[in-house]
Amino acid sequence: MGAITPKQQSFIKSLLVERALTLGLNSETDVDAYITEHKINELTSKSASTLIDSIRKIEVKRAGTDHLPKAERTIVNKFSNPCALCGHDVPAGAGYAVLVDGKWSTYHKAGECSSEHKAQPVNIQTLFEGVDDGFYALQSTGKNDLVFYAVSTNKGIYDATKKGLRGIYLVVGGHKDKKLNGEQAVNAIKRIVGLSPQERIDAQALYGREIGRCGVCGRHLTDEVTRKRGIGNDCASKLGI
Repeated sequence: MGAITPKQQSFIKSLLVERALTLGLNSETDVDAYITEHKINELTSKSASTLIDSIRKIEVKRAGTDHLPKAERTIVNKFSNPCALCGHDVPAGAGYAVLVDGKWSTYHKAGECSSEHKAQPVNIQTLFEGVDDGFYALQSTGKNDLVFYAVSTNKGIYDATKKGLRGIYLVVGGHKDKKLNGEQAVNAIKRIVGLSPQERIDAQALYGREIGRCGVCGRHLTDEVTRKRGIGNDCASKLGI
């Protein structure tokens, strides 16, 4: 049976350092003495794994962390993330990263949460209400005369967990469609939502005339009538145009 590995030794020590206050250990030197006293570095690899599971169950207590939830691990945060309490960013190294039920959350140190209201991020999925999947050409606010968008619903073919989620893409000639996120996605969706039903049809028809594909289903337009209209015959019938 193999001996405890250096990785296990290092991890056990880090877990003990995190729980030093709970175990009545005042310094890293005390932790080293604890490891020596309990002959931890003489364990087998299997016994070390069992010990790791046991240590993880010990509550983490640190001075100034009474505002944090009981956790499997509590460490100084390595990355900047929003605080789980106030929503404002916690710079890397300025707060705590807490592991609860296998999920990490970031917290400010006690008393450092902002009292200012933090606007909650927009749930983009809720913005699509009333907007059909399809293709839209709108006047550009940049250098180009037009900007082209595609709205689609994930069918879950490659990832069943994403089935039904909707997205908006920027259609760029010669490149793969670019999925928009964050503020860009919100602004683009709001532009389409703000159109009247007729204006949306007009935007889809303009897309079809400019790109040569139906502004509703995206299929090629192969005759003069549909190219001029920008929408294929089947889709035009469904729209009543």
